[in-house]
Amino acid sequence: MAKASEKLAELVGRMPEPDGKGMYCADIDKDKIEGAIAEIHKGGRENILGVIDMLVEPGKGDDVKAHYALHCLGLHVCNINDRRGRRRFGATLASQLGGDRPKGVQAYLIQELQSFGGRETVEKLKALAGNKALAQPVAMALEAIRGGG
Repeated sequence: MAKASEKLAELVGRMPEPDGKGMYCADIDKDKIEGAIAEIHKGGRENILGVIDMLVEPGKGDDVKAHYALHCLGLHVCNINDRRGRRRFGATLASQLGGDRPKGVQAYLIQELQSFGGRETVEKLKALAGNKALAQPVAMALEAIRGGG
């Protein structure tokens, strides 16, 4: 796994802090977030992997901004109608499944594929269908992709 660059870490650091209840209700600077996400997008696969590398096993650290950034990046490639970028995003997330990453991180990546994955991710997801820890999110992602991807 590659280490995130200082620039990427700074961009992810621009994501908002949740309140004490884990909500993002107040003081969201939309322009700041969208600008940071656009910059992350420009870095392509390397930046996507860098954000994924910031994710940690649930309960093992603070990765809330990386989660937020990764989800916003998926929304970004959809909102700008970047089909190639969306396929790259989905393929990059899928490339991180089935390896040494913690199952909780893989489950999160699969949840993101449920929203942003396409046909390019189906074979990788099918390969994980027999994994007890990932079977449910895999089934949900495959259903969503077949229905709209």
